[in-house]
Amino acid sequence: MRKNRLPFYVLFLFVTIGALVAVFRENNWYFLMFAMIGGIGMTSVMLTDRYPRLSQTIRLIQLSALGIFLFVGLSLRLNVNFQFPEVIFDAAAGIVSGALVQLLIARAAVPFIFGNAFCSRACWNAVIFEWADQGRKRGQGRSGKKRSEFLAWGYLAALVVLAVIVSHWHNPVYDDTARRYWLIGENLWIIVFGLGLTHWLGRRAYCRLLCPFLTLSGLISRFSVFKITPVNPDACNECSLCNSACPMMVNVMETVRERSRVRDRQCILCERCVDACPQRCLKIAAGNPLG
Repeated sequence: MRKNRLPFYVLFLFVTIGALVAVFRENNWYFLMFAMIGGIGMTSVMLTDRYPRLSQTIRLIQLSALGIFLFVGLSLRLNVNFQFPEVIFDAAAGIVSGALVQLLIARAAVPFIFGNAFCSRACWNAVIFEWADQGRKRGQGRSGKKRSEFLAWGYLAALVVLAVIVSHWHNPVYDDTARRYWLIGENLWIIVFGLGLTHWLGRRAYCRLLCPFLTLSGLISRFSVFKITPVNPDACNECSLCNSACPMMVNVMETVRERSRVRDRQCILCERCVDACPQRCLKIAAGNPLG
């Protein structure tokens, strides 16, 4: 059996990013943080290979561990707000902080390799949405409203306008207390609003419909090296379990039927479709970024 090199690619990528950011920010904490992210990611991939029946549980534990670690270790420890308006606040102040670094790395650089995997592997807000989703029955993944690009870009534009107004009124960058209030307030808004949307519009509704980071990284993710790939398309019996399992309402079955890789900008590489397929038709694999 061919050895799965994905775990080592994950570790190498994040150790490299950590080294570069640590030098740029002159803070070794960033190297330790990214090395830990890579280590947790590598361990998760290795464990899911060894214990495939527990794969979703392992990935949920990984998401929880990384999400909590990032939020506590970075946001709360360093008082760094990683939500989108902070990028505008920093730009108005002419500084570079963790928000811009996160945008450039997790939403501009990494998507060329691992697509939107940050959304299913490390997002701290997604931790809440995933745990809230545990009580749902199989087959509810297709329920809810499909993404509207008009709505998604409209929400992003509204955040930009709000951030510009606030930055001219009282930019939180210059006030640690205001920065802390924005940090806690924005994350609470996303969680509470996101859970409400999930109740009315289906699984991970905030991520699927509005998340500004996914709106941006989705432009790049369709050109990623690693994608959900049909490896045994002839065995597909069109049971549609892959589609039912997908929280982002991607039509995975159609890509299997067409023998093409999943290039939908909504795909977050959560691998629920991979685990749901009884015929083992799918896996994450490297390939031509344009294919």
